[in-house]
Amino acid sequence: MQILEPEKAIVYDAIHTPEQLAEYEYIKAHMGLLQLEADPSSESTRERVALKAQVLLKSDKAISISGLYRMHQKYKVCGGHIQSMVVKPARQRKSTLNEASENFFFDVIWDVYMQLNGPSIGETLSAYNERYDDLSKAQQKEIKLIKKTQFYTRVDNLDVVETTRAREGEDAARRLARSHEDMFMADHVKQRYELDAVHLNVPLLSDDRTRYIGKIILYVAIDVYSRAIAGYYMAVVGDDELCCSKGEDSSGVIKMLNHVVLKDKVSKYAINPWPLSGAAVDFVCDAGTAFNNEVVSSYVSALGSTLIVTQSASPWKKPFIERFFRTLRGQFAKHLPGYLGNSSDRASGKNIVGEVATLTKSDVTELLERHFLDTYHTNPHCGLQGRSPLEVASSNNANGMYDLPAKFGSLEYDYGKPYERKMSANGIINLKGFEFANGASKALFFRLAKVKEKDKSIKVKVLFRNQDISTITLIDPNTLEAIVVGNRKVKTEISLAEYKALQGDKPKVKIRKSLVNNDAQRAVIENAKKQKKRSDNKKRSIKRAEKRSSAPVAPNAEPLTADDLDNVLVQGGATTGAYVEPSQQAKPVDPTKNSGQTKRQRKSGKK
Repeated sequence: MQILEPEKAIVYDAIHTPEQLAEYEYIKAHMGLLQLEADPSSESTRERVALKAQVLLKSDKAISISGLYRMHQKYKVCGGHIQSMVVKPARQRKSTLNEASENFFFDVIWDVYMQLNGPSIGETLSAYNERYDDLSKAQQKEIKLIKKTQFYTRVDNLDVVETTRAREGEDAARRLARSHEDMFMADHVKQRYELDAVHLNVPLLSDDRTRYIGKIILYVAIDVYSRAIAGYYMAVVGDDELCCSKGEDSSGVIKMLNHVVLKDKVSKYAINPWPLSGAAVDFVCDAGTAFNNEVVSSYVSALGSTLIVTQSASPWKKPFIERFFRTLRGQFAKHLPGYLGNSSDRASGKNIVGEVATLTKSDVTELLERHFLDTYHTNPHCGLQGRSPLEVASSNNANGMYDLPAKFGSLEYDYGKPYERKMSANGIINLKGFEFANGASKALFFRLAKVKEKDKSIKVKVLFRNQDISTITLIDPNTLEAIVVGNRKVKTEISLAEYKALQGDKPKVKIRKSLVNNDAQRAVIENAKKQKKRSDNKKRSIKRAEKRSSAPVAPNAEPLTADDLDNVLVQGGATTGAYVEPSQQAKPVDPTKNSGQTKRQRKSGKK
């Protein structure tokens, strides 16, 4: 198996403004000169390049050495793509609406506004207010009503092509997309897949239901034309990863893409099959580090597809996957036992989350695939003029059009995060606290040992995957052949986060009965918080009582006997060997105080 050299198959958002063009030329000049140097990392090189760039750009001031260093580091992180450094997202303020308010708004939009020859925005706002007035008082408490200005702004921010398609028809949307370079409308299935990941705040238990292992990150690929799910991967991340970072990584993206291109994939839980298989023409993702990296771009290039990278924190660039995630939370996730809501409840603590957990990873997998294939794919979709995603994908079936060639082989082990490690005797490689070895690695070790120089260790490149620690991929330095090497301790496929959660002396969680609704879940969390608060208050009161009851003893003082204690009580603390705090000792009486005189009388000397 040979490692394929990736081709340039990455498309970034275009540069639109003169400021972006000026910044692009500025970075290009500095990075171009820096790449011509023999040692770009040295301080003298950066100083020389800064002066050269100042002359080349005819600027008044040269960039600082530290500024050029930071620019170079960012340039390397972006894989040498200056355009991704220049085009930044127009970040919007985070919505203050809760999940129920968001769902209520979009329900009205799709039921009223997004209809063929539908009403205007003002008429839709009136329908929105009328529907709110018809709700019960309990529902109105949960839903926050959107004001007129915010309502108009939200409608204006909807996807233009999707809005035109719903209100004026497909022909009008196609004409609009063709007249604008930054707009797109799919003509058939597998033309464009949108990729993204969503954090579902569902705590999971181990298979034996005795230990809390983490929460879910769901990687999903959706077909733009049919709205059908092309593939997914469910990863489990521990609380440490959620606190330190987003938890998403390229290993999970590759696992999801493996499921996307898998031919004849069958679900053992659902009735309906997966409608799509094989690669798409374009894969669209954001500029997050999990998707926009060398591993994912090389994988997409090997598929013969194009990776289109949009601005990060710009959900309107991927409207279909964002709309699906909103539907997934409202129709699926909130009905799962143990679901803690849209926002992560990290402040509650792991023990409280563990008490709410009732489902295992296999339980969620079964429920998720049934929802994908038997519920979502078969229900009418408002964006498809009442047709279901399964119906559209089957009628416009492109299976075989972009399938992988038979001689291409499996890509499952060809990608991962690269590491350079020493190979010890018998071909053993130590990585992440595990030992990896097999017959192939042992044979490679003896081949390399024959030609290595004296007193020099054998270093090799390996590819590690966080979502499957049972194997690594060893790269033969001579032939660039990929060799799969097994873990000597972990034999089954398991992620690093799951393995860590199942190891060690961590206390097992107390398993509660299945919770039927969100009110019960909130009651459990609030009860646990109250119990913890009572316990903390009790501990503090005990410490204060112990502090008050324990009298401090002077250095080198003898302990009090029973006779000494009697003397203390009689004499007021004047006992040899007993230490009495200054605040408790008798103080001399001031004759000018407490004598029945006022302050003015004491000053004048009068009684």
